[in-house]
Amino acid sequence: MNKKIISVFCASSIALSLGLSACGKSDTSAISYKITESEETMRLGAFDTPHNGFENERGTPWGLEKDCNTEENWRVMADCGYNVALPIYDTTHEHVLKSLANAEKNGVKVLIMDYENPSLHNICHNGKGLTYDEAYSQILAQESKIKARIDEFAAYKSFGGLHVIDEPSMDYYNTIAAAQDWWYKNYPEYEFYVNLYPSYASDMQLYGKYAGEYTFRDYVFNFVETVNPTCISYDHYPLQKAGLRGTVRPQWLSDLETFADASKKYDIPFYIYILTTRHWSYISPELYSEVAWQAYSAMCYGAKGLQTFLYWSYLAPDSDTNNLGTGLVDPQGNKLACYYAVKEVFDEIKSFEGLYMNFDWVGTMPLGMSGSGTYSQLRSPLEKVKGIASVDATADALVSEFKDKKGNVAYMVMNYSSPFEHADNKVTLKFENANKVLVCKKGKRVVENLKNNTLELDIGCGEGYFVIPVK
Repeated sequence: MNKKIISVFCASSIALSLGLSACGKSDTSAISYKITESEETMRLGAFDTPHNGFENERGTPWGLEKDCNTEENWRVMADCGYNVALPIYDTTHEHVLKSLANAEKNGVKVLIMDYENPSLHNICHNGKGLTYDEAYSQILAQESKIKARIDEFAAYKSFGGLHVIDEPSMDYYNTIAAAQDWWYKNYPEYEFYVNLYPSYASDMQLYGKYAGEYTFRDYVFNFVETVNPTCISYDHYPLQKAGLRGTVRPQWLSDLETFADASKKYDIPFYIYILTTRHWSYISPELYSEVAWQAYSAMCYGAKGLQTFLYWSYLAPDSDTNNLGTGLVDPQGNKLACYYAVKEVFDEIKSFEGLYMNFDWVGTMPLGMSGSGTYSQLRSPLEKVKGIASVDATADALVSEFKDKKGNVAYMVMNYSSPFEHADNKVTLKFENANKVLVCKKGKRVVENLKNNTLELDIGCGEGYFVIPVK
């Protein structure tokens, strides 16, 4: 992990130059301390990028539309804060090259889902039940054609790797393992990316022929042990319609905990898709609080990447049985309310990502009554957070402990009250031994001088603050 050390000098009347606003409370003495920041960036991924002008050969969710795969539309996407793109509807080789060219002009890395034959995607997609050796033999038999196309992708600086398969059951793990081994033998500098199911998928979707034999935790951990991936990823859409308000899926936190546990055990990052478009029973997020609540609760469990489902809007058919809604932009590329909400959250995260990425998740303490029904399914919530004597909150909250390689601690603190309630939350942390903390909140870094080792945070709906004791 690449890191940089920044020395921060703070006096009560001086505005700090490195993103810090000003020292919090009055203090006539100056302090000097060092903060380690990672040079790694938070993965901010866009699922479904600007569409090509064609009649979708795969049928739903949209039909004939104009060509929107332009440099300008990719610039708008990059301006929102995205650094990774997953263009799943680039169904021809020409579409892929066009997206790579537009992405390169806008500094975005692209994970290609390659639908051409032969390809690793098609071998994996059709590889249900194969043994490792059977799958590897299929790849070797066709590798010259596979490599010729990938080499053409790799000529673009924007090429980040392959989005190989989405939401496989356990029946596919051997094939995925074989494909990944071949990939990293030939293209070690590029990513081999697979996205998994959430726990509320059906048993057949998760376990295939092994249904009834395993749990969701097995589904995740067996993937890591079989495939040995460089990262793990899944999608989970927690915000659902319920009458005039909404409700939260009860598995939201337990799924985060499962992936966080696997990430910690195997020392690999995990990423998550969050909801940004209406479909089926899910809401259409438009507010900052609805996006921030998902993002910061995922970061409370150490997520190193947030990906949005989806960026570009569906052009819904006349018979819309899937209740399709809009994403961040409409089918013509015009910005919608969700675009500005996501951009605000991404801008906040980028203001402290170097600090956050330097720390690893240890555990999470839930506070409050039920966390909208999500607390009861947690496997091992923290009962004590290192360095904190007591915590109090006026509503549901999450307080997570992080540590860096040197043993320094940091905390993510968020207002976990339901995003449908729009309630503020006062969280009070009494530290065991800290009189100054760095608080990263709402896009700013502020040094707070503590009285009696106590920090009071007024946290808005869905907001999350990253806190580092500095003395």
